[in-house]
Amino acid sequence: MRQVVLNVVIAFLWVLFQDEDSFNISTFFAGYLIGLIVIYILHRFFGQQFYLKKVWVAIKFLFVYLY
Repeated sequence: MRQVVLNVVIAFLWVLFQDEDSFNISTFFAGYLIGLIVIYILHRFFGQQFYLKKVWVAIKFLFVYLY
């Protein structure tokens, strides 16, 4: 859960540091992707698995269940 919150915070900081007059979802998405990269590099310091791995397992389970 901490990784998700940290990723959203990184994305919002990315939007704030951009010199734009309004909030753009594309800038937020770019910040979210940058946050994913940063968290993937640093995930071993959290003492948990990378959170997208759990999301991927849940998606695969859903497809197996629907099949």
